Amino acid sequence: MKTVKFSYVPRNSDYRNMMQALRLVVALENAIVLPVVVLFVSWSWKWAVVTGLALFSLYALASLTFELNGKHEITISELILRHGKRACLRVPLGVIASARLARINRPPLKPSGMYIGYSESEKAYLVIMGKTNLIQIDLKEEKVLPLKGNKFCETSKIFITVDDPDEFLQALDSFCKEAVSKKEELQAGADYKVAPARPIEVTNGDAILVVKNLTKRFGHVKAVTNLSLKVKKGEVYGFLGENGAGKTTTLKMVTGLLPPDAGVVIIGGNEVWGNGLEAKRLLGYAPDVPLVYERLTAEEFLVFIARLHGLDQADAERKTEGWLETFQLREFKDELLSGFSLGMLRKISLAAALIHSPALVLMDEPLNGLDVRAARQVKDMIIQMRGQGKGVLLTTHTLAVAQELCDRIGIISCGSLVAEGTYEELREVAASGTANLEELFLALTANRGGGHES
Repeated sequence: MKTVKFSYVPRNSDYRNMMQALRLVVALENAIVLPVVVLFVSWSWKWAVVTGLALFSLYALASLTFELNGKHEITISELILRHGKRACLRVPLGVIASARLARINRPPLKPSGMYIGYSESEKAYLVIMGKTNLIQIDLKEEKVLPLKGNKFCETSKIFITVDDPDEFLQALDSFCKEAVSKKEELQAGADYKVAPARPIEVTNGDAILVVKNLTKRFGHVKAVTNLSLKVKKGEVYGFLGENGAGKTTTLKMVTGLLPPDAGVVIIGGNEVWGNGLEAKRLLGYAPDVPLVYERLTAEEFLVFIARLHGLDQADAERKTEGWLETFQLREFKDELLSGFSLGMLRKISLAAALIHSPALVLMDEPLNGLDVRAARQVKDMIIQMRGQGKGVLLTTHTLAVAQELCDRIGIISCGSLVAEGTYEELREVAASGTANLEELFLALTANRGGGHES
């Protein structure tokens, strides 16, 4: 099985009948209006008017057809809920707990019988086209969903309509079981098993981050192999490696963006793949490539991120104002992020990572794209976070920056941690008297070949 599709407009529903009636109206309108135009409009304007009406009618008919023929999709990894050709929501199969036929007591329907969005009365996300053939999908945990404007919702259930609910439920159950089966196969073939979803005690009480035996494969290639490290509270840990060594893959597993094939990640005593919400509340992540909603303004985006982290509206707006001022972006707060330069997006990404005052901050190449003044500002922030007892894990190709900022350094090569310690400890490992981190790095990674995946 790869993908199955289900029409979201039930047969004989008011919504379907209305759409078909509109299509008929448009067709009849053209059948009447176009001959009238040809007969009575002057020659100089006749064909322009006829062409305009014909194009408008084709567009209207196409739009109505897309509405009627749009279909939800179930793939091997996710449920895609659609409205026309637009994907309203993507739900990973792994977060679905159950699905069943249901009914809504007071459906917030429009006159057309349609409702797409968040329902306050039901505390649920809805993609429905009438009152019949309604399915309720329960999630394993609450999921945060973006809404229009500067708002979001947190819900654990979704309501949808489909044309054939029994067939849809059977297919969804089959795909979910297949997804679980594939995950178990991957874990069975790994060198280390993923630990069960339960709290794990951190033996080192001063560690904010503990990574144990982390392994990740892409096909037959191991991007990360049996990697273990710790980041202490009040410590800046430099994570260095060549392109393709496995740095970014490791960071994605630490943040919960990429599931490991084996091993565990623990943040503040909470396992990322067991007690994920609690772990992620302690985490701030600034990726190498800034990830933003380009259709939001700078202010809307930062307020949105702050609200996702649980800040109330007043605190979110206050902290947003402060970070825009810090990065000298206040005059651009009402500009869409799609028009920002790379350096400006980098500043917004850093602000988003720090806006909720996390206990652990992951920074992937944090100085890329920044001007000299902003780079110095970020360095000062990192030093300040260390003084506040926060843990910082950063990657950089600028070894002088690592030597300047980092208390300890881990060097990864071909997916494995080949050396770790303070600068003095690395000198002892490399048996080198050099005072240059670059020469130490080259000595410790010599003869290991290139990496597979960054």
